[in-house]
Amino acid sequence: MTDPALLQAILDQVTQWLTERQLDAAHQPYGAASAQVNLGELSGLLPASSNASLEALNLSFDALLLDKTLCSAIKPSLGRLRLPVCKAALLDGEFLAQADHPARRLLDVALRLAATLPLDEASAHPVCVAIEEAACRVQRNFANDVVIFADAAAPLEALEKSREADASARAAAFGPLAEREARREQARSRAARAIRALCAAAPPAPVQIFLERLWVRVLAAIHQTAGEKSADGLPPWQRPII
Repeated sequence: MTDPALLQAILDQVTQWLTERQLDAAHQPYGAASAQVNLGELSGLLPASSNASLEALNLSFDALLLDKTLCSAIKPSLGRLRLPVCKAALLDGEFLAQADHPARRLLDVALRLAATLPLDEASAHPVCVAIEEAACRVQRNFANDVVIFADAAAPLEALEKSREADASARAAAFGPLAEREARREQARSRAARAIRALCAAAPPAPVQIFLERLWVRVLAAIHQTAGEKSADGLPPWQRPII
């Protein structure tokens, strides 16, 4: 059985190594390749559970960065989070089992926001900029207090709520417009059918031209504004035909 003090010393050494690599990566410009977590000989000194967690996280980040259904512009930002997230997993052996862990909270909201973007969205888009800022904040500042992940997630969650509210407002405004356009199209269709029925009797050419070019618009306008119902049961738009 590994001596607890020795194990803690090993973990301290590994986390220090990760922190140094994390800070080096923080100085890299946007778009730089994601820093890999390769502990080399140090991995043999870690518990099997820690190595398993690191491997699972590494594979998860690899999959995200290769995912063709994910907006390309946010992938460099996600890559910035690889080292901090792996370090958080080393510091907390229950990391993978905690759905509400601050690091997972940050990743979740970043991925939810990314899912709202086109695959070819520009990196200057406000969502991409916000995710990059959050990732850089964690990359620069995370030592061992996971509250930094929560602090970085908060602005993204606020942005997500704002975008959802905007989408709801647009949907609410679109509903009446769509309904009005549907009524307009129905009015045009009904009027056109009525004019075709009138023209089936082969009226004089000037009359037919008048009906098809002008009167059809009058009937459509009446149908759109007055609808189908009236006190005597005769649709208002049909009165000018009788």
